[in-house]
Amino acid sequence: MSALSRRTLLGATSAAAFLAALPFARTALAAAVAATAPKNPLRVVCIDYATLDMMRLWGLEDRIAGSAALTSVPFLAPLPAGLPVTGGLKDAPLEKIAALKPDLIVITGRLARLEKEIGAIAPVLLITPDQQNGALASYGTNLLTVASLFGKADAANALIDEAKKRVAAIRERAAGKSAAVLMANEGRIGMLAPQGRCSMISAEMGFANVVPPRKGPGPKKGGPKPDAEAIAKANRKTLEDLKRLNPEYVFVLNKDIAVGRTPVTDYRAIFGAEWDALPAVKAGRATELSHAAWYLGEGGPTAMNLMLADIEKAVGIR
Repeated sequence: MSALSRRTLLGATSAAAFLAALPFARTALAAAVAATAPKNPLRVVCIDYATLDMMRLWGLEDRIAGSAALTSVPFLAPLPAGLPVTGGLKDAPLEKIAALKPDLIVITGRLARLEKEIGAIAPVLLITPDQQNGALASYGTNLLTVASLFGKADAANALIDEAKKRVAAIRERAAGKSAAVLMANEGRIGMLAPQGRCSMISAEMGFANVVPPRKGPGPKKGGPKPDAEAIAKANRKTLEDLKRLNPEYVFVLNKDIAVGRTPVTDYRAIFGAEWDALPAVKAGRATELSHAAWYLGEGGPTAMNLMLADIEKAVGIR
């Protein structure tokens, strides 16, 4: 048996085992639900796209008292007419939120630093994906967490089962295949490690990330931005690494597009003909991801559908 066929067989076997092992996500519910979250809340402020997505899908729009703006999240737009907007995912205008008289406020990790202040207005539920310990399991836990408040456990379980089956099918196709995941951000183009952003592509979908796992803490946020020379040097290194590592698949996440920022990093223009000459690109195996879904909306069912569809298309399932 060839090495490739052995890998493919192992991938199919591991996909079945993977599918069977995932129900542990459901047992994590008790730990994930905030103890103070009220059951059956009638006025929910969603500063979290995933919860907004769930509530709309489950016919609970009339309970949404306010929402973060959907400026760069086209797959959830438009908001219901007249619905108050609180700002962005990182914004917490306390007076504006208090004026909405919520009985529950749902936030993401981007506002965790203000959880105490927001909690003085109403109970707070923190919903955030856990990339390092399993984005798919985290998706299930978060679905069930929100569903438990509204008696929607059956609907949540159906979504979890569908996602698990689709991921298992991707795993079979991805067995033995290498991949690079790029992120473009303000002129910089880098390769992402298996942990963190887009970790589902390797950890759950089964691609072998050509970048080794990161050791130690990740890069610190908020430091000084590199100058043009440093950016050009780093981008050149990314291109040389791509040529050297020669991944069979390339996935591109553009943060600029995801957050609605201009100018948008054009990696094709930066890399030029050398990008087009990469074997994965020449073979049609370079895929632009649904940027806002992967960067901002992950954790919601509509975003998950887009994320899975991106990879299904890349491996020829659809």
